[in-house]
Amino acid sequence: MRNKKELITAISLAVIFLFLTIFIPSLIGFAGKGFDTQEIILQFTIYSAIATAGLMGILGLFFIEKLITKGDNKYGDSVLFASPGEFPALSFFKRFSNFKLFLLSIITFSIFGMFIFNVREQSFTGITFLEQQFTEIGSISFSTFLIPAAENLPFAFVLAFILVLGIRGLARKHNWSSANVQSLSLVILPLAGALIGTANHLLRYQGSDIALISVAAFWGMGGLLTALTGSFIPFWVMHLTNNLFMDLKRFTSNELVFVYIGVTIIIFIGLYFLIYRSKKEQNE
Repeated sequence: MRNKKELITAISLAVIFLFLTIFIPSLIGFAGKGFDTQEIILQFTIYSAIATAGLMGILGLFFIEKLITKGDNKYGDSVLFASPGEFPALSFFKRFSNFKLFLLSIITFSIFGMFIFNVREQSFTGITFLEQQFTEIGSISFSTFLIPAAENLPFAFVLAFILVLGIRGLARKHNWSSANVQSLSLVILPLAGALIGTANHLLRYQGSDIALISVAAFWGMGGLLTALTGSFIPFWVMHLTNNLFMDLKRFTSNELVFVYIGVTIIIFIGLYFLIYRSKKEQNE
């Protein structure tokens, strides 16, 4: 029953990300006539292909882990995609569903974004924003749905690959302790995240060591968040909110950006308490 539930959760989340990353941007592209521009079509084609490949890779590793059962009680079988709190992540996060983690991530990173927005204004996307994309709302929506997930999915695949076929594979072969596996995961995966993020952004930020250090720190934090929580969602939301705030600033003033962020935070806090307070009352 547990394996069936994990399978349904992983595939459901994969379908949701395919919908958000490919269907919605393609709908915006056609409906908003953004695909009249060759550059936008090329951007969509490359990013949707990368997103699909990353997602298929994650699901492939998920099924491999389900087939390899040796040492599961000791090392777990998570691929850090849709299993909050599953080893080597911290067991603390088992109390959160993926949707609950999504709501909390939106609230948390929106609040952080309000504090750091005026301090550092840097996107962590590998390509520059296109200046002529549909309407303002269409441009923001297209970039927000397409780019963060498309960059984070292959990133998550590489982290899962390192965990499944690297760390966990060696642990099974050499009978490492679970403490060693968890420690290595929490060290190696953030370092791998920093290296992957920097490599993917060298073309855009070449010649700027400060920008590349910021990129390495951002993606290293993404690797750590993924390893700690066992979920793809928090770092995706962190990336999405950062780029969304930057995109908003292209079209409006700082004051309006803060209004939009503030309203978003209030809405999601209200939604969180509406859903989970109701569930708590029902359980009681």
